[in-house]
Amino acid sequence: MKKILIFLSFIIGVSYFYSCEVDNYAEPDMTIEGKVVDTQTDDNIQTRQPNGIKIRVVEEGYPTPYDFWTKPDGSFKNSKLPAAKYQVVAMEGPFDDISPVSVDLNTNQTNVIFKVTPFARLSNVSITASGTTITATYKVAKSSTKALKTSVLMAYTSVQIHEATTGALKSTTVDLSGYSDADLATTTFTSTITGLKAGTTYYARIGVLTNNSLSRYNYSPVVEVKVP
Repeated sequence: MKKILIFLSFIIGVSYFYSCEVDNYAEPDMTIEGKVVDTQTDDNIQTRQPNGIKIRVVEEGYPTPYDFWTKPDGSFKNSKLPAAKYQVVAMEGPFDDISPVSVDLNTNQTNVIFKVTPFARLSNVSITASGTTITATYKVAKSSTKALKTSVLMAYTSVQIHEATTGALKSTTVDLSGYSDADLATTTFTSTITGLKAGTTYYARIGVLTNNSLSRYNYSPVVEVKVP
């Protein structure tokens, strides 16, 4: 019995030593950061969070992907990756598919800029308040093979504003489907939201929906609007 107890003590001691060795491994601390930009204008692709733009990281030799979301302005940063070689791609955003890029995180942090073609482009966007009304003027251009569907002005009391935000205020949607490229080039659209609370700060943006499988919107940057 004494020999058995000594043996069990040895096994427990070895197991404890091994667990300590495992716990002492350094945590992943390599960084990948960057942004997703319009290939034509170099402007950041505006999005929502989550379910906006997904960054997929796949380590060479390990097929299981690791995904995380960009910020609403299309930028991203992850500082908890192991040192290794990866294939990285921006996906599921409001833009045409792109190919992955190779990234080596064995030596240093890596900055990646993904250049994409958005489904639609917004320009000349102006969002202002007068009284208890927010008014937006803007131009829309089709930049992909995806057909234009609608545009809408949205506003909310939080900077986290997108088409599915609970409680967000929205203008009447504009039907863009019948506009030719020539019509769009000469048309400035106007959208309004009325009946806002006086003395309240809102955050507003334009969203354009195209005929894409994930119903992703192309957005203008979020603008702070103070209702007097």
